[in-house]
Amino acid sequence: MAELATIARPYAEALFKAVGAGDAAAVAQQVSALGAVAAHEQVRQFAVGKRRYEFMEGLIKALSPDEMVGVVLYYTQQPVRPQPVNDAALAARGKTYYDKICFRCHGEQGHGTEQYARIAGQQRDYLRISLKRYRDGKGPRIDPLMAANTRGMNDADIEAVVAYVSSMR
Repeated sequence: MAELATIARPYAEALFKAVGAGDAAAVAQQVSALGAVAAHEQVRQFAVGKRRYEFMEGLIKALSPDEMVGVVLYYTQQPVRPQPVNDAALAARGKTYYDKICFRCHGEQGHGTEQYARIAGQQRDYLRISLKRYRDGKGPRIDPLMAANTRGMNDADIEAVVAYVSSMR
């Protein structure tokens, strides 16, 4: 498997350049924080057209199955870098909310399972945007369980959860 990740490195680097990712480290962080199973599922969804983004669909469809696995392995082997806590009280409120709701699927440490994504250490903006999309029922991939669990969140709840989850290791 490590060999596949090494082989896929040029594809992964080309992906950054082609997408025009301003902060390649942030993109790698988003993917690495997902974990291999969840990241592979996202790649699969692009490949079969269930997840929509024209460039990604074309790129993923051009890869062989081994190259897809290699790209996933490459990105998910990158270190997850938790974000520093800027507001301890806000993060504490986020932990309280997380411990009531989020841990049921994402686990006590936020490392997820084969069914649910790792969210520990995820980028703040990605978390914020995702939670608001789920709550508001907007966006191309709304999971009914996430929508149900975020429907009651207000913006302050979201900011608190983002502060806590982004700092998790």
